[in-house]
Amino acid sequence: MEQVHHPLSSITRYLPAQHRLLWEALLAAYLLCIMTQAAPVQSLTWLGVMPEYIEASEAYGVSADDYVVVDYAVNGLWHSHAFRWTADSGKMQDLGTLVGADSRAYDVSADGFIVVGTTGWCAFRWTPTGGMEDLNQTYASLLTDGSYLTEANAISPDGRYIVGQGYNAATGRWEAYLLDTQGTTAVETEQPAASLALWVQPNPVQESARIGVQIPIAKQVRLMVTDLLGRTVLTLLDGLQPAGAHEVVWDGRSQSGARLAAGTYLLRLEASGQVQTQWLTLMP
Repeated sequence: MEQVHHPLSSITRYLPAQHRLLWEALLAAYLLCIMTQAAPVQSLTWLGVMPEYIEASEAYGVSADDYVVVDYAVNGLWHSHAFRWTADSGKMQDLGTLVGADSRAYDVSADGFIVVGTTGWCAFRWTPTGGMEDLNQTYASLLTDGSYLTEANAISPDGRYIVGQGYNAATGRWEAYLLDTQGTTAVETEQPAASLALWVQPNPVQESARIGVQIPIAKQVRLMVTDLLGRTVLTLLDGLQPAGAHEVVWDGRSQSGARLAAGTYLLRLEASGQVQTQWLTLMP
């Protein structure tokens, strides 16, 4: 069998005998680590269609963690409705319309919370708490000269900026626009990471424990129990959670329902790029 030589292996010939075996062992471990490194897992997910909108569907926008996808689905009359698909549900949510029979979603914020698009001749923004809103009404104070916004085509990752097309009455042209939503009460903005909280009562855990999380705004949340090797033994929350305090009860069991061995475990809370952790001890 052909031998594989690493360029660094030639160094060993110049080392004293007592160091040569150690160096070669370290080199072998390094090469083994490279050769056995897991390859990235690729995947393809077909999102399907919505009830009553079964002719076709198309996707344009995706959140930073690929948990939320947005665009539109088409019915037998070729009317389209904007949708919001989430990985935890595996289903499309119909976002409805404001004007006319059609709507399309074009983009979503990084946390999957804010969707933008067009309905009829109106640019819209959608949130789980506020539903679909007409940007021409929300920002009417910026459109006093007869201008109006017809499409919202993209949104910045933090949800602050929206871009699209509208009619500029001052020039009499259809033009691209940049809308800065900061300073308005219409958009729920991200809170600092300190607003994200995680706690356990009691700790150490004997029979069961109450695990609480505080979420500043609605967002995708994952709450997991991991062992000391970082392996997930139980997922307590996984999906879009509304703002506020949430509490779950853990009885010391794994995902399979088996009682975990006594010892130290790590609670890990992930929410739109923010992470909070908490050590907990499970008693016999």
